Formats: sequence, C-alpha cells, structure tokens
Amino acid sequence: MSTINRIQILFLTLLFPLLCLGQEMKSSGTSAETIVPEGWTYAEATGDLNKDGIADLAIVVRSDLQELYVTDDDGEKYNQNPTSLYLYKGGPDGQFQLWKIYKESIPFSDSNNMYIDYEVSISDKGALTIGTSISFSAGSWGNYNDSYVFRYQQGEFCLIGEEHDELARNTGKVTHTSINYLTHKKWVSHSNAFEEDSVEKKVWKKIPNAPLRILGKDIKMLGE
Repeated sequence: MSTINRIQILFLTLLFPLLCLGQEMKSSGTSAETIVPEGWTYAEATGDLNKDGIADLAIVVRSDLQELYVTDDDGEKYNQNPTSLYLYKGGPDGQFQLWKIYKESIPFSDSNNMYIDYEVSISDKGALTIGTSISFSAGSWGNYNDSYVFRYQQGEFCLIGEEHDELARNTGKVTHTSINYLTHKKWVSHSNAFEEDSVEKKVWKKIPNAPLRILGKDIKMLGE
C-alpha cells in the first residue's frame, strides 16, 4: 500500500466520526433547536412530566439520514427514516438532559402518497399527548387524526386515553372514538361532513378493566 493511500485511509478514519456528530440527537441542550440535528423534522412541547416543579421537554422527531432513502426501479425516491419520541428532563440550570428514548414508536410515512403531521403537548397536570394526522394523495379515501395520552407513574409512561377521528373524503362519513382507560369507558359517534343537519350521536360502551399499557413495553408503536 502506498503512502498516499495510507494517508487517505487515515484521513477518512478520522473524518467519519466528525461527519456523524451532526446526525444524532444531543444528550442535552437548552431547547429542542439546540438538540435536534439540522434538517430533521420535529414537534416539541414543554411541561412538568414528573411533577418535580421543573419543566421537561418532549420531542417527536423524524431523522433525515440519507442512507435511509430508498430508490426504486423507476428512480422514485422514498424516505424510510423512522419517527421517534425523545424525552428530556429539565434541570434548575435551564438545561434539558436526555431522559427516555422511544425509538421508532411513532407512525411514519414510507410512501410519497402518504402525509403525516405530528403534534405533542403536555398539560398542566403533566399528561403527555402525542397526535398524528394522516392523509393520502392516492390509495385511500381516508383522513385519520389520532391522539394518545400518557401519564408518568412508577417510572413509566402509561396510556390513559385515546382519541380517533376518521373521515371518508368520498362519502363524508365521520367516525369519532374516545377511550378512557382510567374510567374503563369509551364512546363512538357517527356523523357526515357533507350534511349540514347531520347529528353526532354518541354510543357509550364499557371496556374491560385491565392494567394500563406501558409505552416502550406493551406499546412498541402507537396505533399497533
């Protein structure tokens, strides 16, 4: 091996870790902007999740690693980057420190015909809500809005409620489902977005009394 080749290999070996530095979520920062790598898409919220009197930070983030883009035989490029939930615990110094990671726990679009918007919020009582809004330009008439509510207890985030809205764009039919795992009840309603006098009628049902499901253990990905 020539001296030039050895120098090139050594240079690449030293450069590769530097190239990767900007491709990972930082373990701490003063805001989501200082934590999330440039080019990644994210939604954020602050609030006191663990009720210690200090605001924490929740980030729903989709990476943008070029190696996770796939090109098919027709030359069309598809984004296969997953979406994850990162939670950062707030400190008295204003810094957020990495607390919990739920890798690939949020639904993501792997088709150019599917679009997903994300929302995340933290209530005054510390409930964490993660929302997804899914629509299609082809392949489906449905629009879907889903939200999942979690409460921090005994070191875990437990699912305490769900809300689901489904709109059929071709017929206008709207179905809404609301589930409360604390009261063990749910209701379902049906209406029509195309009819001005459409009445939304709620039908209540009881659901089985079961232990709350835990994010990252019982629930690997929302909606599954």
